[in-house]
Amino acid sequence: GTDVYTGPLKVGEGRTCALMLTEPFRGRPAHDDRLHVDIRIDGVNELLDAGTYRYSGVENWDNRLKYAVMHNVLTIDRFEPMTDAGKFLWLDQDQTKILSRNEAFVSAEHTAFYPLHLNHKRTLRPLANGFSVADDVIPLNSKGEGEHFYRFHWLLPNQTYSYKKGVLVLDRIRMGFSSDTPFNLRIIRSGFCVFNSGDDPENGKYPEDAWCGWYSPTYNVKEPALSVVISCRGEAPFHFDTLIRKN
Repeated sequence: GTDVYTGPLKVGEGRTCALMLTEPFRGRPAHDDRLHVDIRIDGVNELLDAGTYRYSGVENWDNRLKYAVMHNVLTIDRFEPMTDAGKFLWLDQDQTKILSRNEAFVSAEHTAFYPLHLNHKRTLRPLANGFSVADDVIPLNSKGEGEHFYRFHWLLPNQTYSYKKGVLVLDRIRMGFSSDTPFNLRIIRSGFCVFNSGDDPENGKYPEDAWCGWYSPTYNVKEPALSVVISCRGEAPFHFDTLIRKN
C-alpha cells in the first residue's frame, strides 16, 4: 500500500541514532527547519537543535533561533525557505517528500529552493561508529544553473576542537567534510567567530553570526555552543558529504 508515514526520519537505534525532520507542517510551524538533522551518539546529543530562547525582547533576540540558518540545514543564496510573517506565522511553507526509508539509509527532498530553480535532497546513513549526511542540489531547469552560495550550519555542544584539511576533531566525535567545490569552515561561539579556515567566500560578511553559537535548553535560557559553518560558492549540480564519527 501507499506509505503514509509522516514522522521524522530516523536511523540507528537506542543510544546512537539520528533524526531528520521531514514531517509535513500542520497549522502554524514554529521554526523553518525542514531536513534539519539531530544526532545522538552513546546517549549524548552531539548535533543539537538550538531551541527557542525568547520570542521577544532584549538584545534584539525576538525569536532569532527560528530561522533556517540557525538549524542543521543547508541554505542557498541567503534565501530563507519560508516567508516570516510574524510570531508562529510562516508563508510559503516548505514541503517535504520522503524518497527512501529503510535501515540502510533515509532520504528526502523539499521545495525550499524552488524559487531559485533548485531542488535539494538530503540522505542520512548510519555507519559502524556514526552517521553520514549527503546533500545534493540539482537545477530544476536552466535558470538554476550557474554559481550559487551554499551555507551549511551544524550546532554542537561547547567543547574543544581542532581542524585540519577537512576534519574537525572534537571531544567525543570527529566530523569530516568533503566536496569537489572548495569550502571555508568557520566556528562561532556565543556570537563571535573563534576560528576561520581562510578563503572566506563572503569576506566575513555574516550578520547572522551574532545569534550563532548558542543553545537554548529551555525558554529564556541560553548557553554557549559551537556553530560550525561551512560556506562555498559553486555551480549546480552540487554535492557535499558530511561524516560524523566517534573518536
